[in-house]
Amino acid sequence: MKITEFYADPDRKASGEVELATGWTSEVDPGATFSIFWIQETAEVYALRHGPQTISGGLPKPYLVDVPKVRTVGREDQEITVLGTATRHDEVAALVSRAEETTLEWLSDKLVDRGSES
Repeated sequence: MKITEFYADPDRKASGEVELATGWTSEVDPGATFSIFWIQETAEVYALRHGPQTISGGLPKPYLVDVPKVRTVGREDQEITVLGTATRHDEVAALVSRAEETTLEWLSDKLVDRGSES
């Protein structure tokens, strides 16, 4: 999902969010890195893709999303992937800090496992 589509949701746009990690990778998107965030209002854990997306001429196209409690700087073509949900950000922060792997697939699997334990 594009960053502009993601923040079109009023619950996401109005909510505070916490950045939990940077420099994560994906097995299916080699060469890209991701930052991991948690959104308070929706309890979503998402990954913001950083990587070699460019406009003609080879320069990244800047885009600024203004959200009342956070200012996310990205590009309008940047991709966001929702990995799962967690009621509290400290639960995800603890999971991220003890990560056996720093891949989106690992974190998504752990979030699903945690959800099934509830």
